[in-house]
Amino acid sequence: MAVRGTQGAAPGQDSFFKTSDIPTGNVFTVCGWLCPTGFNTWNLALSFGGTSAGQPSCALGRYSGAFVLDCTQNGQVAFSTVAVNDVIFAAMVCGDGTKLKGYLLHSPAANAFDAVVFTADAPTYTLNDLRVGTSCWDGTDYWSGRMWNIKCWSRALSAAELMIEARYERVKFPQNLHLHWPMSHASDTRDLSGNNRTPTIVATPATEPADWQPWKPRARIIQYAAAAQGYVGIENKLYGVDARGLGHMVRR
Repeated sequence: MAVRGTQGAAPGQDSFFKTSDIPTGNVFTVCGWLCPTGFNTWNLALSFGGTSAGQPSCALGRYSGAFVLDCTQNGQVAFSTVAVNDVIFAAMVCGDGTKLKGYLLHSPAANAFDAVVFTADAPTYTLNDLRVGTSCWDGTDYWSGRMWNIKCWSRALSAAELMIEARYERVKFPQNLHLHWPMSHASDTRDLSGNNRTPTIVATPATEPADWQPWKPRARIIQYAAAAQGYVGIENKLYGVDARGLGHMVRR
């Protein structure tokens, strides 16, 4: 399932946000799955930075007919076209060579990123606001569409790491994981990172089926010995099995 935001008159409508305990400095990655259902002049899905127009901020979303990576200090760089009802994976990365980078998968079937990068060095961001579904600096550039499985790290992930993260619901690279918001329904304030960095929900987002669901592997049981006695592996942990079989396992 996913959360759907809609454009409205109230600032910050239909958004998830956090204004404290977020990555500091110029090192972060934030990404998630999106599906736009309508467009206005500005429709920002992911926004990170200061809370006013005078503070450096960065955002991913649609501006004047193009899907862009936006930087308040350097303008915008555009990806190739994103249409209404396209199912996309988008990411912003900073700290990898000081440049602000954006990555976009145009569909779940895509196997290569549409990538953009600012040629100028990224400004020193005042990271006191993370918003999903609107902008940091004025709270009025609402995303109209579905959003789900938002992940954030306090390090710069590589394109190869992001490609893997796009395919999995669960985090595959936990080093420096900052938060993981599944956003599986309109009141879902869970943080699956274990860091208790839960979001605040504004207004009344809706719950809708996700347009595509990343893979969520189930627990695996692997019999390492054909005999009744031996070892069984469950999720990479070894258990001893005596002659009574799998019902009597002792952790090794």
